Amino acid sequence: MVKGRLLFVTDVTLFPLDQGMRVRVANLLAACTSVFAVTLIAPMPEDETGRAWLEGLCDRTVWLGEQRATGGIGAVGAWWAAYRAAPGIRSLAAVRRYALFVAAIRTLDLSEYDLIWAERPHIARLFARQRTRTIIDFDDIEHRRISQTLSPGLVRPWSPAFLVSLYRMRLYRWLELSWSRDFLAKVVCSEEDQHYLESNGCHRIVVVPNGTNAAATETGVGSSCRTATEPLKVVFLGNIAHQPNLDAVTYFADDILFRLKAVYPDTFFDVLGPSAGPQIRERFSSRATFRGFVPDLQAALSNYDIFVAPIRLGSGTRVKLLDAMACRIPIVTTPAGAAGLPVVDGEHLLLAHDASDFAEKVVRLKSDPALGVRLATNAAALVEARFRSPAIRDLVARWLEGMACSMASDANHG
Repeated sequence: MVKGRLLFVTDVTLFPLDQGMRVRVANLLAACTSVFAVTLIAPMPEDETGRAWLEGLCDRTVWLGEQRATGGIGAVGAWWAAYRAAPGIRSLAAVRRYALFVAAIRTLDLSEYDLIWAERPHIARLFARQRTRTIIDFDDIEHRRISQTLSPGLVRPWSPAFLVSLYRMRLYRWLELSWSRDFLAKVVCSEEDQHYLESNGCHRIVVVPNGTNAAATETGVGSSCRTATEPLKVVFLGNIAHQPNLDAVTYFADDILFRLKAVYPDTFFDVLGPSAGPQIRERFSSRATFRGFVPDLQAALSNYDIFVAPIRLGSGTRVKLLDAMACRIPIVTTPAGAAGLPVVDGEHLLLAHDASDFAEKVVRLKSDPALGVRLATNAAALVEARFRSPAIRDLVARWLEGMACSMASDANHG
């Protein structure tokens, strides 16, 4: 059987796989290539191994910036198309960014593709004329995340930062709830997001959960230090360039850590993940240690007692929690951190509702190792049953196969 053709377009740099978004997009791309001959348009990875993997996986790769309009009417047309596609205020930087996509797309004949996969609505803007065969991966609902940043505790009402966030929230609300309605399908990562979109009049919503690539382990981690007499060692995982992660580190360092030190004076708070620059390291120098990206997450997490995820912002689901669950480390998080996941407080992890409660839950886990083992065991079983990346890739592939068969049948009867 001859494979159909699919165009996959993303502005996510896919390697190294050191961020949840990169893991998700890489898994979605792999699922697409199992059903279709895929052309990928994406930023070129700096990682040569990752680049070779993508070029071997896809039928064709078009790296952003390799093709540019050379001048004349064609260049003017490309810049005009980029200007029209860029949502909101068309800054020069935004138009330049979209011009790279326009130049790459113009090297292709879009009529040859059965389906187009666009990562996020702002990429789908480039395919407004191909709505009936374009799938948008929302991942999470951006306008809901932005609306959380408008809280008086996070930004001064009607300040310049507040007004910018308010504008972005309304822009993405329009993109996600109105403008995107006529596209072939919209993909989200949780049933909660699906229900939200449907309650706002959106249809053809498909749930593709986030999954974890973290290696499964049969024993709990951190057992060597999870005793009441050893120093408390807690860890957070996340790309610090992502606002919800920086807010989580700030919240923990400012409002929670001193409460823990009152009980365990030698408490260690480490942060794993990329993008912590000199200013961030200096800002938290006396309270947090930034370890950077770790290639072996399971080995890294084995050095800690508890995984903390004091998330206050964001929607969708957190890959970091799935990674920690797979590695069998007990977790304390917030309702926002656990949102979208079918976890039960006291069965898979502990939920905390404010800073004082968060500190109390961490102390409780530190003083009761048996509770930590039980929570970690239950959480790992949940991941194995529902959130392993290979199973999710198979789910997407079956959905795409059904869509391909349906489209072929429609063409035969047309």
